[in-house]
Amino acid sequence: MGPFDFSEPAVMQLMGAWLARSSELFAELYRPHSGGSGDFYAISSLSQARDLMARAPRGAVLFVLRDEQLQIRGVVDDDLISRALGHLGDAEPYLIVEPCAYPDPLALLGDGQSHAELIEELDELRGVEVWLGPALAMPDDYSKANPDEGALIAIKGGS
Repeated sequence: MGPFDFSEPAVMQLMGAWLARSSELFAELYRPHSGGSGDFYAISSLSQARDLMARAPRGAVLFVLRDEQLQIRGVVDDDLISRALGHLGDAEPYLIVEPCAYPDPLALLGDGQSHAELIEELDELRGVEVWLGPALAMPDDYSKANPDEGALIAIKGGS
């Protein structure tokens, strides 16, 4: 949905409704023309969303996903590796991140798109607590209307 301006009531209304259904939302704060991707956050309250939006520079773009992400969580052991292999397709892009709470951004521990890569990375992370799952499906164009009902785009200060 969107793009909206940060100041539009629909932004907080959508995130509030989504948080009422889920315990967390995943957000990317992207700074156009910065030469890199944005920072990713797990947001668990509207006050955290407001804080993230307040700290964003003018022109920043906020992408928010409604549905639960990185659903495989726990300390890496044989069971977690088995669950991950059963959940992810062999050619499906995935992410492995260090668990975090806002205001800390997600820290990438690994990514790839094959079971062989996943097994290799998880073997190296045995004993470490992780969140993992399919790569986050953030919208790829913030300047066009986004028909996806499960994703929100908001721009600080308009575009």
